[in-house]
Amino acid sequence: IGLYFMWDLFNPDSFGRFGESKAKANAALAQIQQAKTEQNLMKLNLTSSKTTIEETLKILEDNQRILAEQTQAAMRLFRSGMLTALQLAEVLNRRVDLIENKFKVENNYLEVRTRIYQLHN
Repeated sequence: IGLYFMWDLFNPDSFGRFGESKAKANAALAQIQQAKTEQNLMKLNLTSSKTTIEETLKILEDNQRILAEQTQAAMRLFRSGMLTALQLAEVLNRRVDLIENKFKVENNYLEVRTRIYQLHN
């Protein structure tokens, strides 16, 4: 019966392998921790954005209600001849701009909500 042992005591490839693998493991753990921190910051930023967008939507809805009343009044004044077509067009143009801005804000809100949902799952 015989035994054969091979020991790379003086092999330069084996020197520092333990330290190198330990350093790689520590680097991987640091990257995981950094990713978790970035994810938490992103969640906070998205939640803050969501709150801000919700407030903006409330303001836009109030403005839309006010502009609807203003449009009705402008139409009555136009029919009675007290408002020119150019002035009526300006009122209608402001209402169209508001609707367009509200649409953009609603799309932004949907994007933020989608990203929040993706981060939670």
